[in-house]
Amino acid sequence: MRLLNQRHLNWGFVKLGSSDLSLGRFGCTTTCLSMLSDYFGCFIWPAQIATERKFYTAGGLIIWRNLDFSCFKFERREYGRDDDNIRAAIRDPDRAVILEVAHSHWVVATGHNWLRGYSIADPWLGDRATMRRYNNRITGAAYFQRSIK
Repeated sequence: MRLLNQRHLNWGFVKLGSSDLSLGRFGCTTTCLSMLSDYFGCFIWPAQIATERKFYTAGGLIIWRNLDFSCFKFERREYGRDDDNIRAAIRDPDRAVILEVAHSHWVVATGHNWLRGYSIADPWLGDRATMRRYNNRITGAAYFQRSIK
């Protein structure tokens, strides 16, 4: 899976849908979706996703149920933390999960280790880390599944 930085010069200025919010400041979820597209095998650049108005409210928030791509689609949104569900999604090669951090940031969960916790791909820095970076403050999750079209 490609690691992407939401603030990259090639797309950080792009607006989310019809909103005034930029990918660089508010596009963590969009950048996570781009990384997932690579994981599932149908890579889509963050700017391409951001310009799809059907994916966003007028205020720039994600419309989860509209996230349907050629090789993956939205499954469900979960509020709070359910480690059993998160670990099950990580283990299944046909599923993926992005984690909400402290009600304001999204990262891709890439693995789990009992000693180190969750491994993540973080779109803010475009790097790999663990959830320790955010004091393990998981406040929600969004699940995706491979689609065959």
